[in-house]
Amino acid sequence: MKQIILYVFLIISSSLHAQRERAEAYINKYKDLAISEMQRTGIPASITLAQGILESQFGESDLAVNANNHFGIKCKTEWTGQKTYHDDDLKKECFRVYPSAADSYKDHSNFLMTREWYAFLFKLEPTDDSGWAYGLKKAGYATEKDYPQRLLKLINDYQLQQYSLAALGKPFTETTSSNIVSNKNLKKQRIINQPSSQTNSAAPVAEMEPVIVKKSIEATDPEEKNEAEIEVKKQVNNETEIKKISALCDSFGVLMAPHNPLGPIATMVNVHIGLSTSNFLIQEVMRNDVPWREDVFEGIAEIREGYVYPPTEPGIGISLNEDLAKHYPFQNSQPVQWFNKDGSVADW
Repeated sequence: MKQIILYVFLIISSSLHAQRERAEAYINKYKDLAISEMQRTGIPASITLAQGILESQFGESDLAVNANNHFGIKCKTEWTGQKTYHDDDLKKECFRVYPSAADSYKDHSNFLMTREWYAFLFKLEPTDDSGWAYGLKKAGYATEKDYPQRLLKLINDYQLQQYSLAALGKPFTETTSSNIVSNKNLKKQRIINQPSSQTNSAAPVAEMEPVIVKKSIEATDPEEKNEAEIEVKKQVNNETEIKKISALCDSFGVLMAPHNPLGPIATMVNVHIGLSTSNFLIQEVMRNDVPWREDVFEGIAEIREGYVYPPTEPGIGISLNEDLAKHYPFQNSQPVQWFNKDGSVADW
């Protein structure tokens, strides 16, 4: 069994390394095009590159190689140039053929600029990757349900926002955020920034590896693998550790549903994790435990129609009114008691 697990991990490691090399080669080849198009049209270079990588499969798809079509743009009625036909949502759909990749990048920009259903995107901040990613999906650019998450994962994995900042003439550091937090609308109240634990972060991941691998090998059917339930009762001490576990799970198609201690601070930390995690599934929240929750805290995660939206405050995006909190001293509450039908104590 250990040999099988090692073999699986060697294959995955080799595959991920090769994928990164392909992505970096694509970025180095086309980043200048994305930057120049952003300067010409305002479309974030990070979004353009992420779409190019995703739609063209690192520039290796049939459309990219044989038609210089890096964005999967179909002919539509106004196209008078050369055409090619490929199976997509339907059989033998018509796609545009370009003389060069540069023409593809330029036409991609023009395509978004000249259609009214994309107009709202150009009102967003030029560094609002999340807004653009979800906006493209909303406007119908792609049919894949996880299209926004896949774009944002590429942007985060390969730090593509640096090219948007380069187009704007701004510096980039590794701590630059992809619109998960911003440094505007500062409040007078103390901003809560909890430091990460200094404990050894290797143990929880090491303990989860054999469980995830075993479950994934047993779930040979792709649909079953996506639904595989991985339950490891292990406390994770910081957000970096969760991200490592998430990346490991993502390698096997396992989705993440982080536990939430249910306070506003913990909720907001989990919101950040969810927004920056491609295999995020669902998040539990507590909204009506006490009537004064939103009086004491400012910046509580906004939830509309079942979706949580990114905060706009600095730090983790939530602030505490300490003066008002003094009016609500801590009180013990009755713990939840949950039993199975046979009378045995259930987990909480």
